[in-house]
Amino acid sequence: MKKFLAFVAAVALVFGVGSVAYANYCATDVVPAATILYPFVQYNYTDPNNNTLFSVTNVSNEAVIVHFTLWTDYSVGVVDWNVVLSGYDVQTFSIRDILDNPGQLPSTGTGSTDGEWATQDQADGVGPIAHGLPASTSTTTLSGVCNPNFEAYPSFPPFPQQFKDFMSGLLTASQTVTRAHIDCNGATVVYGDWFEARTTADPTWMYITADVVYSCNKMFPGTGANYWVDGSTNTGTTPFDIASGPQAEYDNVLIGDIFYINDAQNFSEALNAVSLEADPNADQSPTFYQQYSNGTDYREPLPTGWAFRYLNQGSAMSTQIRVFKRASSTYKGYVGVHDLISDAGTGTAPTYLFADDTIPYSMYIWDEGEEALLWTGSTPPWSPSPKFCRINLFPLETQQVDISQFAVPFNSGWALLVYPPSNGVDDSYQVYVSTRHSAMGRYSAALQGAVIYNANCDPSQILP
Repeated sequence: MKKFLAFVAAVALVFGVGSVAYANYCATDVVPAATILYPFVQYNYTDPNNNTLFSVTNVSNEAVIVHFTLWTDYSVGVVDWNVVLSGYDVQTFSIRDILDNPGQLPSTGTGSTDGEWATQDQADGVGPIAHGLPASTSTTTLSGVCNPNFEAYPSFPPFPQQFKDFMSGLLTASQTVTRAHIDCNGATVVYGDWFEARTTADPTWMYITADVVYSCNKMFPGTGANYWVDGSTNTGTTPFDIASGPQAEYDNVLIGDIFYINDAQNFSEALNAVSLEADPNADQSPTFYQQYSNGTDYREPLPTGWAFRYLNQGSAMSTQIRVFKRASSTYKGYVGVHDLISDAGTGTAPTYLFADDTIPYSMYIWDEGEEALLWTGSTPPWSPSPKFCRINLFPLETQQVDISQFAVPFNSGWALLVYPPSNGVDDSYQVYVSTRHSAMGRYSAALQGAVIYNANCDPSQILP
């Protein structure tokens, strides 16, 4: 498959076979990518007015296969599916439609083969001006590696109620199972903070990944043995053989976005999804996928330090911090990061979730007069010296936490959130931060944080 290079003058797309151009690898910028991360998706089973829409767009002229995986907020894969996009195609999803009502994936269509934009002109004063845009390719060009009968593409059947119940059970587990905190001395303690207080009346949190792949497949990125094997080595001859063979692709052709909707209150916020470019020729840094791929995914790593503005005036004006985090390696007993312990396995809900209060992150909070508050653990200057621990307010893989949870004495200002290794702790995190600002129950807006450090790309980027 050809590699997407650039969007140049006269809206012409230029394609090449042997190389890929990158806006800035390791920059967390909004560019076409091989993986799209939707870092925070929410749905409220008790209030279906609360919904999330997300989309994926193929900006190249060639049809591509995109493999989606929906993950719980404790990083267990729930369901995966394939979308085949023709050239210049876009597909929008509603998480409410997938999980609950009606409980079905949308049909994706097959696209056009005649490239209308490439052939029309404006001779009659009505049609588009001919700019020589390359003709798009139809999804039928991928029929050999994406059998409609085998993969239920392009018209997906509805999920049976039993499967919908299975999904909701996994997704809401962090709101229902035993939840506790483990202090620095290893003792289990229970605090009355938001982590214990959440119930199924609150929105359910999750995240979603979308990867360009070689063929339609039924593999989770964390369990499929061939998912991260280079698809160009695939020698399968039937859809069944191909779908279980090598899948990894490095075509940077996808962009995405997310809309958070509240129909009842006429609220909406929007963000660009996270673009993770691929470069098989780059030195492989630790990545979000590395604990699954053993370093063969060649995606760019997420940052380790973020800055963002906040408002802290109760119901009048408030800020919710949305933090997605994963590690490039994993430890026994811990899930995707090293501050959450669970017994959840593949396709199973946990019976407990223990958050580690050793606080891997450091958060500095300033007001608008440069007064500062530090939220982190510390070690007293005497012996014995147990660490002083604050409650870990970001224990899950993805979550939304109000700024007021940090006992901030300021009305407004900015904050710096720093994860290992940028704060000097010997650990490896992949982090994405955005914020939701709301006012008077009438307005809301979502913003991406600003990247300050990325020690996964440059080990020297640590707190001074």
